[in-house]
Amino acid sequence: MIGSSLKINKQARAHRGFREMKITGFGYDHYTLSVWETADDVKSFAHSGAHLQAVEITRELASEVTIYTFESDLVPTWKDLIRLLKEKGRRIHY
Repeated sequence: MIGSSLKINKQARAHRGFREMKITGFGYDHYTLSVWETADDVKSFAHSGAHLQAVEITRELASEVTIYTFESDLVPTWKDLIRLLKEKGRRIHY
């Protein structure tokens, strides 16, 4: 999966509208925050290339993922991000 993460990171950095990416996690909990210029940019990225391939194999690695997309002028702290994911995130169960 590390190879996939590197490919996704490279894909994101080359994709239209990419601004920033942060990754953290330990044990079973892993978090990725990506910042994009527009909602269309992130949607285009998420449905293509290495990211799409990783989504397709996620079922083998995780029992669920939580996704939350929002617009903001500020990048949230990890504490705020995790709270937003828990309160407003869309859970996908496999």
